[in-house]
Amino acid sequence: MARIALAFGMAFAALACATPIGERELEERLASVAAVSPGAHPRVFPVWAGTRLAAWTLLADARGDPRSPESLRLGHAISRAATQPTTVVVGGPYADLSDQIVRNALEMHGERALGRLTIVLVGPEPPSAELSAALARAGARIQHRPLE
Repeated sequence: MARIALAFGMAFAALACATPIGERELEERLASVAAVSPGAHPRVFPVWAGTRLAAWTLLADARGDPRSPESLRLGHAISRAATQPTTVVVGGPYADLSDQIVRNALEMHGERALGRLTIVLVGPEPPSAELSAALARAGARIQHRPLE
């Protein structure tokens, strides 16, 4: 029994510490998506966490505080979409984290129309129904690209 618990604990620790993609590599992949995305100068916004455990921590922060640091940074990046066309390439290996941060950033703008905003979400999963609805309320568009 103790061996099973030890093996399970070691497997969990390995999963928690595994990094599917490095920060620099993520930025390069998003920049490559931005190079072929609409908009004159798409902004690149990587949502990176070193491990799954770090991603869970960031997700808990973002769910608990819609004005988490990552959410605020993205909120500022999309603010100009109220007056000029803005494309933001955002994403990372943890779809739930990216999704929550984009929703928080949109929420910061309240009822303000962001009809000139295009979000290119790069990640392992398409946007959630909640994110799609939030973008529709803001008048923004979304495109999904798989994280390769």
